[in-house]
Amino acid sequence: INALLVFLLTAGWAADRRGRQVLAGVLVGLAAAVKLVPLFLLVYFVFARRWRAAVALAVTFLAVNGVALAVLGVDQFRAYLAEVVPAVHRRWHTNWRNSSLEGFWMRLFGPQPEAGMIPAVDDPAKGLLIANVLRGLVALACAWVAWRSRATGDGDKAFAAAVVGMLLVSPITWGHY
Repeated sequence: INALLVFLLTAGWAADRRGRQVLAGVLVGLAAAVKLVPLFLLVYFVFARRWRAAVALAVTFLAVNGVALAVLGVDQFRAYLAEVVPAVHRRWHTNWRNSSLEGFWMRLFGPQPEAGMIPAVDDPAKGLLIANVLRGLVALACAWVAWRSRATGDGDKAFAAAVVGMLLVSPITWGHY
């Protein structure tokens, strides 16, 4: 799946830099339909004022998920959201290989026993608060870089910043991402 995501995001970046906003949005929307994390690139499209790309991303994401919903049924979506996502989060969010902001701060303030780590301070709520504040700052930084990119012509740098931001704000990010 990661090879597909890299392809879609790279193709989306290439389309964006060539001014093909709709194609860029469709490609990133397909990536987001495969894995939710690329939805963060909506920050880039919105703040870089690439409106057609932002709309194409949202429509593609919703259309692909609508087809999946029609084919698989609402029970599969409900099970994914209510069972799979929480189980994966519980198991891996404090794993030492998790490179996300949440992974780092939760290892310091409240690792799961299976992680085999001793917390610096046993206060998971504080760790999550710090991670969420930093997530907000990363989103703001990505938004600011994207906003300025239109004036400075640094769209490539803004897209790259958004991809890095996407990985940092995700609850779970592995090194091979």
